[in-house]
Amino acid sequence: NFHLFFNYHFGGYARHTPALLQFMNEFYHAYGIPTDFVYTAKLFFAIKDLASLDYFAGKSRLLLIHSGGVQGNRSLPETTLTFQ
Repeated sequence: NFHLFFNYHFGGYARHTPALLQFMNEFYHAYGIPTDFVYTAKLFFAIKDLASLDYFAGKSRLLLIHSGGVQGNRSLPETTLTFQ
């Protein structure tokens, strides 16, 4: 079983908002994991948001795959992300 969520695109492919960039910085400082605004930040944002809405059953175990591609972040101004 699966469900597709269409409301975590932040404007579309490789697009971002100030809220997503802020989340990326906060996520890095909390967990030490760099994300990119193309894929992984949107994934982690969606899961965090869904968890806060109690979408997942209690004691659910989730597996998130971080693709590792953060090279797109180089297109942002140097001071945008605190982990570049």
